[in-house]
Amino acid sequence: MTERSTTAAEVRRWFNTTEASRDRFNNWHHTRPRVAAHALEHAAVVVNALSSAVAEEVFRRDSLGSALSARGQPVLEIDDWRPEFALPHVFHHAVERLGRLPGWEEFRGFCEGDEQAGEMLWAPATALVGEAVGRGVEGSVARAAMRRRIGREYAEFVRSQHVAAALRERGLDALTHPLAETVFGVDAWAGRVVLVLRDGPQRASELLFQAMPPFFFERVPGVEKGLPSSRDLDAVVRRLTPAP
Repeated sequence: MTERSTTAAEVRRWFNTTEASRDRFNNWHHTRPRVAAHALEHAAVVVNALSSAVAEEVFRRDSLGSALSARGQPVLEIDDWRPEFALPHVFHHAVERLGRLPGWEEFRGFCEGDEQAGEMLWAPATALVGEAVGRGVEGSVARAAMRRRIGREYAEFVRSQHVAAALRERGLDALTHPLAETVFGVDAWAGRVVLVLRDGPQRASELLFQAMPPFFFERVPGVEKGLPSSRDLDAVVRRLTPAP
C-alpha cells in the first residue's frame, strides 16, 4: 500500500468549514494550547497502513469487546475524567511511535516508558488514582476504574482502526486522525462521508450540518456487537460506491 500521510492541516481544511466547527476549533485552540501544539504537528501515517486483520487480532486477543461494556464499582472523578490530552491523542502517538498497533499490555508499557505518553497520560492518570485513594477509595477499586476508563476508549480506537482499514481494503479511502476525532467528533471518514461508529448524539453532525458541499453520515452496522462483520462492511461499501 502506498504510504498515505494525513496531516492536521488537511483535517482543518476538510472539517473546519462551518461557523460551529470554527467556534469549536478556536475554543479548543485557545483553552488547550499544549494539546493544540501537539495535535497540529501530528501526521497519521502508520494508522493509514494498518490492516483490518491486525486490528481484529488485537481486538479479539485482548478481549477489547468486553472493555466496551465493562462495569465495576464507580469512582466518580475517574469515570468522569476529562484529561488535558484527550486519550485518542495518546493512542495515535503510540501507534506512530511504535510503528504498529499495540495490544493493551504493550500500550500500557509504552505509556509508562515513553516520555511524551507519560506526560499526556501515565502521570495524570497515576495522580488521579492517588487522589481517589487519598479520599478513601480502595487502591484496587481506583486502579480498576482507571483501567475501565482507558480500556473502553482504547477498544473504541482499535475498532475505528479496524473499520477504516477494512474499508480501505474494499476500495474506500477511509482515514483517521486525532484532531478529527477529538475536536470535530469524526472517528473516521472517507471523502465527504463521516463514518458513525457510536450510538447516541453525534458531535460531528452538530458541527458540520451546514457545510457546503455537505457531509453525509453513514452509520456502520454491527459495531454495537464489537466489530462489524464482513457482510456489514460490504453493505457500507455498496451504499457508498456509485453504480457503474
